[in-house]
Amino acid sequence: MTAPTHAHWEQLRRLTHAIDARLPLTGAPPELVALRHLLPSLGLVSREFATDPRDQTLRDRTVGTLDPTEVRKALTRVLQHDQFIAGKFRSLVNSGAVQRLCRRAYALAVLDDDWPSALAVGDDGRIPVGMVVRSLNRAVEGRTTGGRRRCPAAQCTGWDVSVAWESGQDTRICSEGWHFDPESRELRIVGGGEITARVVADPSQDVQPLPRAKWPSREVLLTHPAWWSGG
Repeated sequence: MTAPTHAHWEQLRRLTHAIDARLPLTGAPPELVALRHLLPSLGLVSREFATDPRDQTLRDRTVGTLDPTEVRKALTRVLQHDQFIAGKFRSLVNSGAVQRLCRRAYALAVLDDDWPSALAVGDDGRIPVGMVVRSLNRAVEGRTTGGRRRCPAAQCTGWDVSVAWESGQDTRICSEGWHFDPESRELRIVGGGEITARVVADPSQDVQPLPRAKWPSREVLLTHPAWWSGG
């Protein structure tokens, strides 16, 4: 099997957030089907594990402590059990258990202390200025301004990164809702708000992009240090 790429891990994170936004699921929506097909590609399903799911492995308080083998065991058991009890996979998705396991797998593969291991941080705690940021639906482009801090939201373990958007807005995007691609050096929002990536906040309080007619001109935009630094 080909080794998983960052694109595979990005897809996993995007799918889990897309599924969360649609809960509770009924039937077999495309996100659910895509997730089932993606898990083997990431090496998260193995034929060597052939027992029923252990409920204690799927609880919030233990998923964050699982090692890679334990995550694979749990996800394999979920899919195998679904073959004998129709709808078992969907029911565990609706409970959030599958998403928690997927995010644990992502953290083990991609993160270090809840931060992308491939994205270097300076001695001053800041990140490079001018890196490209893509909004959730890829409709708005931004640039990093260098700021980085722990997300202040309750029960969130992510990191906030400061972004200057081409819409003229400045936001802090939470790392729980974006993925860093080391090849393109881009930060891509995969869940939460369109230009905030906040997955634990009240959607009604989220910041939306301004109408395009209110965006600054390119000339004005390029006077911002984050934009002339990154191009």
